[in-house]
Amino acid sequence: MSMDVCVLASGSGGNCTVVRTPTGIVLIDAGIGPRTFAARMNGTGATLRDVSAICLTHLDRDHFSPIWADTIISRGIRLFCHAARVEELISICPGIAGQISGFDHAFEPLTGMATHPIELAHDDDGSHGFLIEGYDCRIGYATDLGRVTRELIERFVDVDVLAIESNYDPQMQFESPRPVCVQGEAVSEMRAGLSWPSDRAWPQTGSSCGDKESSW
Repeated sequence: MSMDVCVLASGSGGNCTVVRTPTGIVLIDAGIGPRTFAARMNGTGATLRDVSAICLTHLDRDHFSPIWADTIISRGIRLFCHAARVEELISICPGIAGQISGFDHAFEPLTGMATHPIELAHDDDGSHGFLIEGYDCRIGYATDLGRVTRELIERFVDVDVLAIESNYDPQMQFESPRPVCVQGEAVSEMRAGLSWPSDRAWPQTGSSCGDKESSW
């Protein structure tokens, strides 16, 4: 037995990763809607009906779209988020309160799928990566990384599959049309945790802000 990983979406337009196990499917984040999810799963041999649980890294809208609410309720999908964010999640989607479980230590979205949360720095409220163990397989998953800590590296030693995503590429930040305040937040993350060539100057940023496919 093993687990398969498929990244269906990654980026500001939505994030969603599928972990397929012998006993069902778990999603990490659900930032694309159920219809988009179903379309991208077409031809993989798995469908929306196979989704048993969703594990959320954090509550940004590109990681959890409220349009999942009706599907979560009608299909009895379990929803996991950090215990400190449960009330906020309920305020976003009151109807799914009965489906939500808060984690602050290891949990099992499916029987035999031990999922260990890893606290990560991200904006004010933080985020979580996951070390997933089960079915003779170990998976490391982390998204929206601004810095890579020694703890994260140590937790991901000897994983069979590693999925990481970072939206803090310096060159992309400098060349992007993002407001300077958004660039400034990202640059601050990089300045705090990432190396930078000594002969390259950091950009000057302001503080004002304007109106703000895959297969297995």
